[in-house]
Formats: sequence, structure tokens, C-alpha cells
Amino acid sequence: MAFRFFLPSVIWGLIIFVLISVPVSSDESSFFDIPHFDKIVHTTLFCVFAFLLSIGFFLKDKKNLEFSNVRKHLWIVFLLGLGYGAITEMFQELLLTERTGSFWDFIANTAGTVFGIIAFKFTKNTRIIKVFKFLEK
Repeated sequence: MAFRFFLPSVIWGLIIFVLISVPVSSDESSFFDIPHFDKIVHTTLFCVFAFLLSIGFFLKDKKNLEFSNVRKHLWIVFLLGLGYGAITEMFQELLLTERTGSFWDFIANTAGTVFGIIAFKFTKNTRIIKVFKFLEK
């Protein structure tokens, strides 16, 4: 059952969806006094999402780790992150009254996706991946 490999990324995707749906008041957004703090949040959320998706593909095809497969999977992760980032921004713009979609948030989502893929490439052969071994059983 291959779905189990992607369970962490699906759960994280749902967390992203909930977080982008919550209305933010202007008082809360100035709480941190960090310029463009929302972009940092978007980048971080999608970095984790892409990292978890990459781990899912890695563990799913661990026995067949040819370079072409890994590369193909990372492109799929990129496209999924890009698509989900676009969908979340369109959802905010078109369906939520207290939130607005933003092109710059979409760029932050995309940057986070790229950072997540890069983080995976640097950690795929380390102990960090062993944390997710429970998915293999």
C-alpha cells in the first residue's frame, strides 16, 4: 500500500489548507514586526510539504533508486508543490472573504517547494530519513 509513504505529506497539506483558511487580523500580522513575515511562513510551509513528499517517493521506490527515477520524482514533487501553491492562492482569492490570494505568496510557495527539494537532496542519505522508517512496515 503505497499511500502510507505519503501520509505525512498529506497530513501536512491539510495543515497548510487549514492555516491558509484562517482569517488573519491586522493586529496579528504586525505581532512579529518582521517585514514580509507571511512570506517566510509560506516558504516554510511549502518547504516542509516538498520535503515530506520527496521522502514519500524515496521510501516508496527505495529498491529502484536509479538516477532517472529520483530525478523524475523530484520533478513530480516540484509540480505538485507548484500546483498546490497555485490552488491555495486561488482558493484564498476566490472563495475566502477574509483572505486574499497573492502572486508573491505563490512565489514564496514555489520557493519553499524548491528549498524542500534541495533539503531532501542533502539529507536523503542521512539519519533524518531513518525517522520515517516506520512507514515501511
